[in-house]
Parts: sequence; C-alpha cells; structure tokens
Amino acid sequence: MKYAILDTDFILKLYAAKNNKGEPLVEKIFLLQNYCFFCHEQIAIEVNRHKNSTENIWLQQHISSGQITCLSDIDLIKKIQEAGITSLALAFNRYLDLLKQACSFMSSTYYGKYYSTLDSLDELSIDRIESEIRKCDAAIGIQNNLGEIKDALLANCFIYIGEIQVYQFCSDDRKARSQIVSLMPDKVRCISVIGFFYILTNFLDVTAEESNQFIESFILYNKNASANNLRVKQINKNLTNERAVFNKVPLEQIFDDIKNKALIMTNDGFLMYK
Repeated sequence: MKYAILDTDFILKLYAAKNNKGEPLVEKIFLLQNYCFFCHEQIAIEVNRHKNSTENIWLQQHISSGQITCLSDIDLIKKIQEAGITSLALAFNRYLDLLKQACSFMSSTYYGKYYSTLDSLDELSIDRIESEIRKCDAAIGIQNNLGEIKDALLANCFIYIGEIQVYQFCSDDRKARSQIVSLMPDKVRCISVIGFFYILTNFLDVTAEESNQFIESFILYNKNASANNLRVKQINKNLTNERAVFNKVPLEQIFDDIKNKALIMTNDGFLMYK
C-alpha cells in the first residue's frame, strides 16, 4: 500500500482545474490504485482559511467519509507509541527527532527558532504536549512554510513506522520538493501538480476528451494568476559534465509534450525531457 500525503497547494490547484461538468481534477486522485490518502491537520487548517469555499467543503467531506485521513502531531506521537515505543516520554523524544529533521528541510535554524521550547517541557502529558506544540505553531504564523514542515513530519513518521512507499502530493515549488527528496531519496517520491497531469494523461482511466477539459481549465486558471510557464528539467549534454538544467516552458507546450510522450516524471516530481 502506498501512503500519499496531500499538500495545500496541490489540493487548491487541482481543485481549480475542472471538466465540463464542473467536477474538480483533484477528485481523480481516488482513481489511483493501492493508495491511502492522508493530510496533516495543518493542511486542513490552511484550506479552511478559504472558509465556505468549495475546496474546503470538498476536503472536509472526504475526511468525514474516511477517504482522506487527517492527522495531528498528537496522532503521530500515538502512532509512534503503537509502533513499539509505548513510553510517552520516549515516543515524544522520537517525535522531536522527526520534527527536527523535518525542520532541517527549510533551514538549520528553523527548529531552534520555533520549537526549542519543546525540548524542556516541565510536564509530559498529552494535553501539555499538545498545548505547547500549538503555541509553537501559532508563533510561526501563516506565511512561514508551516504546511511544508508538517508534510515532511508526516512523511518522516510514516517512514519511521515502516510505511516505506511514501508519496508527497505537493506544489510545483522546486525548492521544497528537492529538499524532501534529497534528504530521503530512497523513501519519498513527489508528485507535483503538473506531474499529476502527466499521470492523468498516461495512466488514469480518463478519456482524452475529459483530460483535455481539465488541461484547458488549468491553463485558464494559470493565465488568470499570471503563471503561464513552469520549469522543466533537461539534461544538458553540451557540458563537460552532464547536469540537469531547469528551463521555463509555456504550459501549452508542456501539455503538448506530455501528450506526445516527450516527457517523463522523475522521483522528485519534476517533468524531464527524454
């Protein structure tokens, strides 16, 4: 079974792409075989900032139905205990190790800046731990990569408890994906927003007509957001040492190249020219 972690940006952008019936592309994730879908509680909080938006309603409905499992940090500590570390103190220490690694994806100082108070709690109870974690999260604020940190923490926890096949369904942000995969190259694969279109076109039971409807809707959405280009990986063979370069390519060209099978998707979620 593959464990899939859903990111805020992935949900919102794939919800924006719709077919002619008004059905969002993100609904097609459930066509993937042998996947269990998860999101961290922080992702639900971020989507909920849209309040009565249809994106939030969609997510809450799928959490309520059990198609998506929403986990908090406390849930992760309990999963660590279920994996064999029954002592709350030892399980909490393991959680801190996993959190430190997740924070290192952003910077070497992130944990010390925002979470160092967790190292010296004067009382170890679930309620006390939860209260302090929430204080730390609140101090980070809205625009400081908290969702990405919690995604990485969730991935770390799944790997620790033995769920080896972990897939991060994430944004097209190159830095975030590269950091996660570079630190856990054999254990985490990323599927970006544009990467899901690659899966849609090549692997899902969706007609070409409907696939094109999603593509046209997504192109329009990005034009309205002034995001008409994405970076695509290409191996530069003209250099003494081959290396990957990232070139901006218009969305229309990317979708044509996906259809013409000129692209592959790498483990970090990038599309790359063959």
